[in-house]
Amino acid sequence: RANFEISRPARWAYSDIPADLITAYDFIAASGELQRYAAEINMDVEREVIRGFFMNTVETCAQKQENYSNMSPEYWRRMALTGRVLGIPEYVHLAVARCYEFLDFGFYFDGAWWEVTGSYHQQSINYIGEVSKVLQGYSDPKGFRSRFDGENFRNIDLLSDNQTASLARDLVRDYMLYPDNKIVTINDTWGGRQRRDGKVIPSNYISSW
Repeated sequence: RANFEISRPARWAYSDIPADLITAYDFIAASGELQRYAAEINMDVEREVIRGFFMNTVETCAQKQENYSNMSPEYWRRMALTGRVLGIPEYVHLAVARCYEFLDFGFYFDGAWWEVTGSYHQQSINYIGEVSKVLQGYSDPKGFRSRFDGENFRNIDLLSDNQTASLARDLVRDYMLYPDNKIVTINDTWGGRQRRDGKVIPSNYISSW
């Protein structure tokens, strides 16, 4: 379905992929304790936990129509994390592909987020930064080629040399400021976050004189 508000484990589909549980699994998987406990309660870890829960949430989310909203990078972060933990390169490649499309379609030529609000702009580029942290240094298995892009990633750096990301990061500090460094409250600007420390120049604040 197209609507990301339709979810199952979480209240919002962007949060459906259980990143904290997958991280916890990563910490304990090699210890053998999960398998020992699963044997006690007659549970198949591969079928019920890995495939039935972790992979199912990723693949269900991936089937939703992508709308490239300010929240989208959060679910790609979770997808990329799952791919790294479970050793599923295609999850990583899909997350990377959508990040690049997000940067191409979501930001104007000067790096401003399309919704024209400082709060969503900051959230969008910061969330992409979180995806980049999860992916930093990732390499595909030798000989692997993705069916999405035909690539084999080696030591990936998601935002390296990406001009849109660079411009968008610069705007986080100086996005639409009044002369007293308060953010211009346009569209969906969040309350309580009205001030930024930054420089004020004629090209980045609205003036009536």
